[in-house]
Amino acid sequence: MLNSRNRFQIDHILIILILLAGTALRLYRLPDIPFTHDEFSAIIRAQYGTFGDLIEKGVKIDGHPAGVQVFIWLLIKWFGVSVIALKLPFILFGLLSVWLVYLIGKEWFNSTVGLTSAAFVSFLQFPVIYSQIARPYSSGLFFTLLLVWFWTRALFRPERKSLLNLAGFTVAGALCAYNHHFSMLFAAMVGITGLFFCNRKRLLPYLVACAMVIVLYLPHLPIFFYQLGVGGIEGWLRKPRFDFITDFIQYIFHFSVFLYLLIFLLVSLSLYWYSDRPKIRIRFVLISATWFLLPFLIGYLYSTFRSSVLQYSVLIFSFPYLLFIPLSLFKTEKPLHQAVLVALIAVIVIPSLIFERRHYDLFYKSPYREMVVEAKKAVDSLGAANCLVILDTRREINPYYLESLDCGDLPFLYADSAGTRGKLLSLLDSCNRPCLVYGCLSAAPWENYSLIRSRFPILQVHRTYAGGDFYLFSKNDPRLNTDSAHQKRQLHRLNAGSDYTLFSKSNFRTNPTSPPGNEQFQNDGKQGPPPEEYFYTLTNNFEPALPEWGWIDQDQITDSLPIEGKYSFLVRKGDEFSPTFSMPIRDLMRSPDDVIDMSVDLRLPEVFPGAWLVMSVTANGKEVYWKSVAVADYLKSGQQGRAYISLRLSDIELRHHGLLLKAFVWNPMKTPYLLDQFTIKVRSGNPVIYGLYRRVY
Repeated sequence: MLNSRNRFQIDHILIILILLAGTALRLYRLPDIPFTHDEFSAIIRAQYGTFGDLIEKGVKIDGHPAGVQVFIWLLIKWFGVSVIALKLPFILFGLLSVWLVYLIGKEWFNSTVGLTSAAFVSFLQFPVIYSQIARPYSSGLFFTLLLVWFWTRALFRPERKSLLNLAGFTVAGALCAYNHHFSMLFAAMVGITGLFFCNRKRLLPYLVACAMVIVLYLPHLPIFFYQLGVGGIEGWLRKPRFDFITDFIQYIFHFSVFLYLLIFLLVSLSLYWYSDRPKIRIRFVLISATWFLLPFLIGYLYSTFRSSVLQYSVLIFSFPYLLFIPLSLFKTEKPLHQAVLVALIAVIVIPSLIFERRHYDLFYKSPYREMVVEAKKAVDSLGAANCLVILDTRREINPYYLESLDCGDLPFLYADSAGTRGKLLSLLDSCNRPCLVYGCLSAAPWENYSLIRSRFPILQVHRTYAGGDFYLFSKNDPRLNTDSAHQKRQLHRLNAGSDYTLFSKSNFRTNPTSPPGNEQFQNDGKQGPPPEEYFYTLTNNFEPALPEWGWIDQDQITDSLPIEGKYSFLVRKGDEFSPTFSMPIRDLMRSPDDVIDMSVDLRLPEVFPGAWLVMSVTANGKEVYWKSVAVADYLKSGQQGRAYISLRLSDIELRHHGLLLKAFVWNPMKTPYLLDQFTIKVRSGNPVIYGLYRRVY
């Protein structure tokens, strides 16, 4: 038998190993960890010279308390905009959180619960990724755990340094309040819970400690009420579904059957090693369940009935208590059992993080950075005279990478500088270069792909990232050496992180004086026939009309001044809707990341108030998605041309039953016009566009 001292030493060896592994997972290639969009937002809002300007212009408009924003402001003042300087403190918060989970689990239950819970917090992607992001999530996790530690010691070990524990409780509570509104909510929950466990003798000091938290937060109240009046983030965050909590739990455990089996195995082992004593401290199980569920329920109800605020990140403060619920079944404290359990968790969770979630592949490749890198390589390889570069990125963020990657001389246009979609088409029409480079974020208009391919029909490269895409398109241009064997193999679709094949500069017959680049697109032996991303195309040219558009009045099919071919469809005066394409989405799609493109040729009268291309999705007759694009974005009154709209399936909740796509032209002013070449296409999209937070296929 091991004495308590040896068991104590083994506990510490195991938690040190857990911390070392967690440190390696978080610090791996630290200088290469990219800033996220939210981090850039915080950095941009930290550029003010005075504290007053920071509060007025950098904090109030954000929706988060001032604490972390002030901290980032100070870090930038001291160290500049440095990946290491900004991210390292939050990585440290994440590692200290692992240590505190161990201490709390050991205090509430036993050392085995503490070790296994700490191992999950150390290895799972959810806490790892938010430790690597300089936002108020890793810090909030640490502050809430610190609060719970002092709360536990003050209420359940009052004989030991009572005043010190109450002081720590007060400071930690104030830090929670200044960190994030959900960490403040969690602190309030902890404070209220304490009223049920605090004995009368110590109630007054406890109430004083709680009151001091409120006093310390008073200076922040004007900011809080201002932000409360602004509301939530419903502009981009949709309301949660009823099954949000199950999605969240799947996300925590990597959407992995291996991790589900691991949880089942751990529960089975806890029952196999079960003993009557010591008894499970059921009050801490109930506290854990309450603290995990209550923030979710409050966030869900607020998001449903007022404004959307619920997302995975805000539940990180209550996430450790989910782990305590099943792991509290462990009563064994045998060192061999503990070593086996920790090893089992590490052997399954760490490979899942690396290979199933592809954390270091997806998270470390920011589309902001990669589109600049790839555009630079394309221009250096092919020559600036052969490439038009368009980047659909954020103007306030892009200069960071242009400077840090020494790409200040990269010739490119911002996509928004082209103006409307029609002006983008005019730009493409006027371009006499054989290639077009296009980098875009996930929020970019998906119609741009169709617009570009209408003028640059050959897709040379498609690189996919979590949050964006990079493309290289080309024309069927005589300046391309299409007779070479290399050119015949030029198309090569790739997924995120793959190598790809492209032209080398020698394949062009123009611009012999363009400067050589340090890197060129390489032929790495992954050659093959050019893939085509479009796998479904159906065009209704009304010669004759196709059944997918339903019943069509043949009297409206006219040969008078057709747009193309012999016939076009005349939308008469008084008609609000064009013929409608209708088909179950399941019959159109191959995978959840597919994109549906609609295009239609139109001839407008001299006076045309307006119309919209519409794609809607219904589920058993109830509308679940609607998107429209104004015809005026492409054509003016009296003009003839083609209009486009696209729908990305990954933006739709596909778990509805009976999903039906409807595509049509909506003409609310009921003005007559001609319609032709009504086309529906479906193409493969970006399978990792939301890969950091959804299942990676």
